[in-house]
Amino acid sequence: MAPNYVHSMDAAVAHIVLGDLGDKSIDLVTVHDAFGTHVTDAKTVAERFRNALVQAYQIWLPPFMDVDRHRYIVDNSLQQFLVDVVKSPQIIN
Repeated sequence: MAPNYVHSMDAAVAHIVLGDLGDKSIDLVTVHDAFGTHVTDAKTVAERFRNALVQAYQIWLPPFMDVDRHRYIVDNSLQQFLVDVVKSPQIIN
């Protein structure tokens, strides 16, 4: 995967998180794809970050094309990854 694609995905996730948190009074610092906040807001930011990852990767990952049926299909491993992201107590492991 090309680095510019990965960086654009990181930027998309950051935009989604910042947009979702726009209505809250949360102090937030971002550096590339990392977010820093007060401990009291960490759970909220982590939840929004997980949801943003899922949203971005569901929309912007190139889908696999089923040529015979002329439709887009999503790989099962991607779906399982997105479920695991939401359920994980950690964001980075």
